[in-house]
Amino acid sequence: MIFLYAGNMDDVKVCSKCGAILTEENWTPYLRKYHNKVCIYCYRKMRNEYWRTHKEKRREQHRRWRERHREADRERSRRYYRRHRELVAKRARKYEKEHVQHLNGKKVFGVIKRQCEGYCEVCLQKFPEPRKLVYHHWFDEDVQPGKLVRGIWVCRACHCFVEKLDALGQDGVERYFKLKQRICNGDVDAK
Repeated sequence: MIFLYAGNMDDVKVCSKCGAILTEENWTPYLRKYHNKVCIYCYRKMRNEYWRTHKEKRREQHRRWRERHREADRERSRRYYRRHRELVAKRARKYEKEHVQHLNGKKVFGVIKRQCEGYCEVCLQKFPEPRKLVYHHWFDEDVQPGKLVRGIWVCRACHCFVEKLDALGQDGVERYFKLKQRICNGDVDAK
């Protein structure tokens, strides 16, 4: 690669890693301050490599820092929460929708649900706000962290309906429809 420079060659700074001419765009003030002759791209590669190879050391440093600055860290978290309350609530709702399943009055975190398409899978009504949809599961043993929960996305009205259907079972539903047909045909006396 050939670089053309019209100024004094003594003023030219070159990246010690890739040989690129260091300019305002690729030489950050931080690197300039400490006379590091490395372009921002090579610096990012070096930094990412260091973080990848020293992952445990960095985690330990962060853990020790949080222990020493516990109150400052809590205050920073509080400030962030106050400034970004809506964003935090939106993320929490999204996580709960995708990864939390209610089972016998308790919440099970980390489950995997089928993707919500934005409509009730029973009545096929479209909901622009997916919060109005509920994930109905069939088997309690499926509800475990990291496991796919078999179920369907239904609106709240249909959720009550499918809960009743599950409680009745297939025999109960067939009995209901046979009885309805007999009554409509006049085979059963109304008492």
